[in-house]
Amino acid sequence: MTVTTTIKSSSEEPDPTYIAKVIGYEGMKLLRDESLFASIGKDEDEFFSLLESPTTTTSEVPSTSSEEATPEPTQTPEVTCGIALYPPIMWRLDIIDMTGSWVLDDEGKTLQKEIKGCGAVTGWEWFKRADGTRECRFNLPLIMKEGCVERAIASAGGPDIDCIFAFG
Repeated sequence: MTVTTTIKSSSEEPDPTYIAKVIGYEGMKLLRDESLFASIGKDEDEFFSLLESPTTTTSEVPSTSSEEATPEPTQTPEVTCGIALYPPIMWRLDIIDMTGSWVLDDEGKTLQKEIKGCGAVTGWEWFKRADGTRECRFNLPLIMKEGCVERAIASAGGPDIDCIFAFG
């Protein structure tokens, strides 16, 4: 038995943008998938609700003793940072529990300026919480250097932290 195999050759070069076109097409299909975005929104709400700390209230009771009050130590800045992936288009970030002069003095303007060094910032929102902390939410493009947000927080005067990633 004889088997004959025919191999056709071509001088035609493969289209180097083919993969990008396929990914772009698949990405556009995902952008139209309402159930996917509803699911992402639900996942995001669940993830970021875990980051939020419960609100506490305190009241001062006037002291009746004549002792001199000891000064409180300087408040160390705190922050919690969460990043969620919104494939194929962006990162959604939530930075919460921000305290200290690094955010209270200028209400996050320095932080926003530093974050812009990570890419095109969209959807910037700034919140003053009842417990005195601050929170911001914003989006960044998918392509950015690893650790950029953490470095931006530190450059703005905040603490050295690691953001928490959520992949749905």
